[in-house]
Amino acid sequence: MQTIGQAWLVLELTGSGTALGLVTALQFLPILILGPLGGVVADRFSKRKILFITQITAGFLAAILGVLVATHTVQLWMVYVLALALGLVGALDNPTRQTFIFEMAGSDEIGNAVTLNSMEVNLARIIGPAVAGVIIASIGLALCFFINAASYVAVLACLFLINSRHLHKREPVKRAKGQLREGFRYVRHTPLLFDVLMMFAIVGTLTYEFQISLAPSGKVYVPWQCERLCVAHVRHGPGGGDWRTRDRRTQENRPARTCGDCTGLGSYDYPCGDSTQFVAGGVCYGTCGDLLHTLYISW
Repeated sequence: MQTIGQAWLVLELTGSGTALGLVTALQFLPILILGPLGGVVADRFSKRKILFITQITAGFLAAILGVLVATHTVQLWMVYVLALALGLVGALDNPTRQTFIFEMAGSDEIGNAVTLNSMEVNLARIIGPAVAGVIIASIGLALCFFINAASYVAVLACLFLINSRHLHKREPVKRAKGQLREGFRYVRHTPLLFDVLMMFAIVGTLTYEFQISLAPSGKVYVPWQCERLCVAHVRHGPGGGDWRTRDRRTQENRPARTCGDCTGLGSYDYPCGDSTQFVAGGVCYGTCGDLLHTLYISW
């Protein structure tokens, strides 16, 4: 909901795809640059406490944006600042949240936990944008940000209810020189990990531009009455990749299946002539992207 709402807000303020791209860059550039440092911090301190801080901060930022939109005082530079702040939070939250999965599940159930987490994330990517489209079209943009801010209360409640005695905790890593370099060196000298990360970097750079392209495309290709709804609905596919990771045949032939998903992922990037092609292309893109993303995580 935050993603769709923020993209639509920038387009309403500027009508510029360049401005939308800049907002997206400000939100994700800190994750790219500072993500490894966030992983170092996650290794040194309690992941549960870090998640409390990051989730509270992210909810607070969403609430601020909602207030600015509701009071009609929002300006483009404010969206820039809030997007950058959310990116800084994500640089710490993402590595902490991913490694916290291991603490909750342990080594024996980590495969099931990763699959369940991927299903949950992709289900949210289906429901959230669809609901956001309905809200934007029928009520208003500000409510998207308020609902997103309120959703963090549920996350905080779940973190609070977790019994710390049942976590598979590891001893915090003591501060020392060269820990970040050691991490990069490990990736460089582990061929499987290095190849997967490089493939994901290439696909992510050249293909995962839907946060910028879908909202403007909706204004161009989709009729006036349903433009916002369709932009929301076609953002992701039905989450089939999560089921495929539990199939042993998928486990045994992942490279070939990954290449197939990459081929399908590229099929979305073609000019759409009307709303039907736009929606069909979005479903194809979302489905193949979902398959590829899930296979990467559980490889």
